[in-house]
Amino acid sequence: MTDVNNELEQPITMNGLSREQVVLFIKDSNLFTDKFFSLCLKNKDFNPMQFLIRLFLNNDKIVITNVVGQYHITSSGGKVSVLDAYGEEIKTVEIIDPETQEKKTEKIRIRYNIEIQKVSAGANPKRARYYSATLDAESLGEKQDYKELAENYIIFITEHDVFGEGSTIYYIDRFIEWKDENGNVKGKKPFNDGSHIMYVDASLKGKKNLPKEQLTELERALHDLYCKDYYDMYCEELREPVKYLKSTKEGEIFMLDFFEQAIKQAEERVRK
Repeated sequence: MTDVNNELEQPITMNGLSREQVVLFIKDSNLFTDKFFSLCLKNKDFNPMQFLIRLFLNNDKIVITNVVGQYHITSSGGKVSVLDAYGEEIKTVEIIDPETQEKKTEKIRIRYNIEIQKVSAGANPKRARYYSATLDAESLGEKQDYKELAENYIIFITEHDVFGEGSTIYYIDRFIEWKDENGNVKGKKPFNDGSHIMYVDASLKGKKNLPKEQLTELERALHDLYCKDYYDMYCEELREPVKYLKSTKEGEIFMLDFFEQAIKQAEERVRK
């Protein structure tokens, strides 16, 4: 990182955007601003991505590492997908050896992608399918077996109830079903392919103005997504990363550097 004072004295940067314009953007951002969300979730000290995933899956034992904001994946067809926030979990599980029938432990990798979406169109089911497939394609090396394919979660956080069923969290998994000769479903069970999609409705359904004490921990976190000022936020794991980016010189320089690098990378992709 370059010297703080020298950086702050740079007048015009980023394709004609002034430092003042970028600073104004930072001040006006909240966690529903995708790039700002991406940078906040990279914070290692408070691990906001782990905090959110634990809430969404109701599991406080999940440990998220290797968090990357604006994670780029290029498909075999050349399409570049930019994931808002990507993280991994390395989990030790107990399995039965198919040959010896003895119990043993092995480490598995679980991959998580959180997408922030203000507009419902951005959370199209086929986009979720594509992101899941792209993560799968990137998971395996040439000589790896399919059973080594990582489990993955694609999670969309939306400002509205995309499915209109009144739920805060929607879980999408594949199932096997079988039917009788008349086409009636006789049974159904999970397919267990390790692919999961979730939609989180952050609208709070009329609870936005309730005091903190009347909200669940999940609802407090969803409330914080809308806050432009960190001192209005309830959850420390989300508030402190926002505070760092919005109120410290180091955070401001980090944001300026991010925008400058992002524009350079975009220009390079165009040239290629």
